[in-house]
Amino acid sequence: MAPVTLPLPAPTPGAEQPPSRTVPRSVSDWVLQILTGYSSALMLVVLLVVFASMTFSDFATAENFRNIFAQAAPGAMVALAETLTMVVGEFDLSVGYVSSLAGVMFIGFMVNQHMGFLEALLLTLVVAAGFGLLNGVIVVKLGVNAFIGTLGVGIAAVGVNYLYGGGATMAGTLPNVVTQLGIGSAGLSYVAWVWLGVAVALWLYSEQTRPGIHSRAIGGNQNASRLAGLRVSRLKLAAFIMAAVLAASGGILLATQLGSGEPTAGDGYLLDAFAAAFLGTGFYRAGEFSVPGTVLGALVLEVGFNGLAILGYPTAARYLFEGGILVLALGIGAVARRWRMGRWS
Repeated sequence: MAPVTLPLPAPTPGAEQPPSRTVPRSVSDWVLQILTGYSSALMLVVLLVVFASMTFSDFATAENFRNIFAQAAPGAMVALAETLTMVVGEFDLSVGYVSSLAGVMFIGFMVNQHMGFLEALLLTLVVAAGFGLLNGVIVVKLGVNAFIGTLGVGIAAVGVNYLYGGGATMAGTLPNVVTQLGIGSAGLSYVAWVWLGVAVALWLYSEQTRPGIHSRAIGGNQNASRLAGLRVSRLKLAAFIMAAVLAASGGILLATQLGSGEPTAGDGYLLDAFAAAFLGTGFYRAGEFSVPGTVLGALVLEVGFNGLAILGYPTAARYLFEGGILVLALGIGAVARRWRMGRWS
């Protein structure tokens, strides 16, 4: 017997229809949608307006924006590294230490071992990949908590750093290609183009490739992903290795900017990386870690740091700003989300 389909009652002329849950009913609902999904982007706009109004002649210049993109390079690379592990539901506390080690080794290989630029670059990235593999084996294969496992590997990286360089700054005559990285093209320095190019490549990887899409699925629901036949362990292992290589790349970019390898230069990027990644959850895919979100988060932080430096604020203001902007941006999004759900329930 064929199923009977009952017709829906015709709407009463002039009667108010129930609103769609995806279309704002008023200006206030539209504002809530913006605050819910784009709170971090809103913070960036606010910062640009505030600093431009306070120090227009120094802040709102092409040269300063060029500097912002260049200065953001090391921290953005480390933040992208952290994002890769967070996308699969893990995290990595060793990225800052691996970044410092990479800067020291990269410069040291050229100065002490007299390697060429490409040789030093490749060997440094191979060493970093080894630390990433170690992270993956400890956390994924052995089942050690990521906090303990990656912290232990990070401490080991500090030990290797001091074993290789003795805790001293690596400096000396460098190949011309290293010093040329600060020179620009099409309005930005090569260092800036490197990290932006890497960000685009990672975005395409996460959005257009099967491993990238599966990695996002693992972060959403690991058990369901495993039941669906996804290679959870392999993808997590790959995320840790890629994260270490990216963190090392950030340390190498920093070393080219400094012209030397500082043994602790990248350590502080760990907190910046977490801040940028979490700021990114207020953009692109609200509540999810993503490459575009982290890029925006890194730029929000760098614009703030740059503006505070121009205004002459002390170093303490940098950390107060970083913590405050993180809580403010995500707090606005969370409050707006709750208010919106309460009104539409």
